[in-house]
Amino acid sequence: MTIKDKSIGIIPIFYEKNKYWFLIIQQSLRDWIFPKGHPISGETDTQTALRELYEETKINKCTIIDNFKYELNYSFKRQGVIVEKQVIFFLGLVDISNISTIISLENSAGEVLDLKWLSYDDALKQLTHKNQQEMLKQVFKYLKNNTSIQSYNFINNEQK
Repeated sequence: MTIKDKSIGIIPIFYEKNKYWFLIIQQSLRDWIFPKGHPISGETDTQTALRELYEETKINKCTIIDNFKYELNYSFKRQGVIVEKQVIFFLGLVDISNISTIISLENSAGEVLDLKWLSYDDALKQLTHKNQQEMLKQVFKYLKNNTSIQSYNFINNEQK
């Protein structure tokens, strides 16, 4: 028997001191991943990504980068059933103007054990799964080619 499963995720980033920082979480299975979860009926994919980010980290100021989307497809067995998994990831630019108060593991329903803001190299080493490591490489390549993201103005929701 085979079932299909879809999740939506987000790659939270911010730019400071001439480098990008990436937020990864340690989920209850002890894997280090980017935040993700299942959509609720009626939600768009971007709404799901932002809701999951908030539920898992309490970050509520994040802007989805419109022209970036990455899809992972893989399968695994769960209790004798093959699960064909699709995960769509968006790139999210986090407003860090109040970063000390927006990160919290409280109320994550035990889904998240820890979280870390890491540089590209450290995030690449910390991520548990090769497919997310490869995705991070593509994200970093995209960011190097789209430097206007570095000057995003959260007050007016526009790039300078």
